[in-house]
Amino acid sequence: MKKCAIFGGSFDPPHLCHEKAVCKCIEELDLDILFVVPTYVSPFKEKFNAPPELRHEWLRKVFKKYEKVEVLDWEIKKQRAVCTIETVRQLIEKPDKQSCDKIFLIIGSDNLQDFSKWHEYEELLKLTEPVVISRGGISLEYKTIMLECDFSSTKFRESLDYSMLPVEIRDSVKSFYKGKN
Repeated sequence: MKKCAIFGGSFDPPHLCHEKAVCKCIEELDLDILFVVPTYVSPFKEKFNAPPELRHEWLRKVFKKYEKVEVLDWEIKKQRAVCTIETVRQLIEKPDKQSCDKIFLIIGSDNLQDFSKWHEYEELLKLTEPVVISRGGISLEYKTIMLECDFSSTKFRESLDYSMLPVEIRDSVKSFYKGKN
């Protein structure tokens, strides 16, 4: 049985906690492949800071060394906000090496509060098994992976703490965000 996971987000910019979450998910869920899916723009946001193509490039550089990670540009190519259910269906309908018998949906605990408001939420629960990445508490509803990493892209943009960025993209991110906070 091929086990896959989808980890979507803005990744604006990708940071070490994203990388750590991916590694923990691969290990704890015994995944065959984890798809990192950057949004063009989140359905819950009106804009992004770094352009989608640049965020995709950063993610490709960060995860290049991981054989069980594939960064997909499906949502970026649509050049609009894409609901998660659409990406899940696209993955299910893919008739090649990407087909999966089981799909985990990786979500941050910060998204848990509004998860039931996601487009076609019930269908999403039928097609995937949600897994919550938590920095603190445990989700009573869903499988939880604890992450000892309290950092976010928002915190980065507020602090410009470059030490929390993967070395593969640090200079590029520094160049992009210089003077922007």
